Amino acid sequence: YTPLASAIVDTPEASLIACTGGKDSPFTKAIYKNYGDSSRHAPHLSSSTLDTIDSIQARNIFPQDLPAYQRAAVTAHTNGVVYPFWRDWALAEPCEFLMPEPLHHWHKMFWDHDAKWAIQAVGASHIDFRFSIHQPTVGYRHFQEGISSLKQVTGRTHRDIQRYLIPVISGAISAKFIMALRALLDFRYSGQAQLQTALKEFHESKSVILELKARVNPKGKPIDHWEIPKLEFMQSVEPSIRASGPIMQWTADITEHAHITLVKDPARSGNNHDVEIQICRSLDHLNRVRRFDLMTAMKD
Repeated sequence: YTPLASAIVDTPEASLIACTGGKDSPFTKAIYKNYGDSSRHAPHLSSSTLDTIDSIQARNIFPQDLPAYQRAAVTAHTNGVVYPFWRDWALAEPCEFLMPEPLHHWHKMFWDHDAKWAIQAVGASHIDFRFSIHQPTVGYRHFQEGISSLKQVTGRTHRDIQRYLIPVISGAISAKFIMALRALLDFRYSGQAQLQTALKEFHESKSVILELKARVNPKGKPIDHWEIPKLEFMQSVEPSIRASGPIMQWTADITEHAHITLVKDPARSGNNHDVEIQICRSLDHLNRVRRFDLMTAMKD
């Protein structure tokens, strides 16, 4: 049989594949209230998920009665999927084949959380000023206007900000706050041996982030909990490395870049009418040109 080795997905897709409902972790038995725990919970095994799905129908609640089945699925903490594609796949375990994906689980998480905490704690105008006077470095982006108002940020920008953030905010905020953010960066850039050490250091220092009210919702109101799915997933990175090897082999950089070469670039070559049709025609023309070049090169 073909082993199911990996699935490269972001957190929402991981929950869909693992058939977990609500805010439950697709990787462990943790629920949303446990996402800030400093230790890993037991893995979420396929046998447990399938038993939960089957128990719903065992109570004579079937998918044909969709409203009743959906209510039962919510109560049982599943997403309502009856036949996941991995159900009869030998040795398939979602908690093992759902891989850590650096682009979203690390770098996107940094922008959504770490960077926002720093902006809130230091102050948008002050952190922008510090970025603007930072000495430009050849090969790296210089944020002359700061970072607080950036929109449509790419993975490359995430990495550039990560390189600057700790020295830029140093001296503008407490040392414990910097330790917490630096620990998360150490986790993302360290080898396997330092992963758990860095994660432990973050959990020991994270309280200062809430004390400074740096974690806020989109309306600017302080959040006093750690219900961050990607933070909980960090506990599963080291076991994944031991089971499947280096994380970088599972990055979505290439597939995300395809959005530019296969969608955005062809769309820009059109007139913004019937966009989908024009994209398909553009890709068809490019394919014909490549095949023509190949055939003429082979003939020569």
